[in-house]
Amino acid sequence: YKEMNELKPGLSTLWSSIAQMPLFITFFFSCRWFAVEEPSFTTGGLWWFSNLAIPDPYYILPVVTGLTMLAGIEIGQMISLSPNKTMTWIFRGLMLPMVYVVLDFTAGVQLYWIYTN
Repeated sequence: YKEMNELKPGLSTLWSSIAQMPLFITFFFSCRWFAVEEPSFTTGGLWWFSNLAIPDPYYILPVVTGLTMLAGIEIGQMISLSPNKTMTWIFRGLMLPMVYVVLDFTAGVQLYWIYTN
């Protein structure tokens, strides 16, 4: 099928990610809006992050976010019929900067991201 339709393995993965972006962006901005506007977000957390409207003070959620992203990449690599090693290493390399990017995200957004990975 790939040869007949001239699909390249790396590009098909990229297109599926791009197709999901509008939904992800909608949920991301909704969670950020809830963190600012919804009073229950300040008391609705768990364990060490009791306030979902502020970033995780111990930086555990950003690390877990990065690890779940990495787990998704590794699982995708294992179940792929034609794994693309270059794309896998690029995505693995993006995990460290991604943890840095999500450090200032609210705990509610990070929790959403962990469960959707």
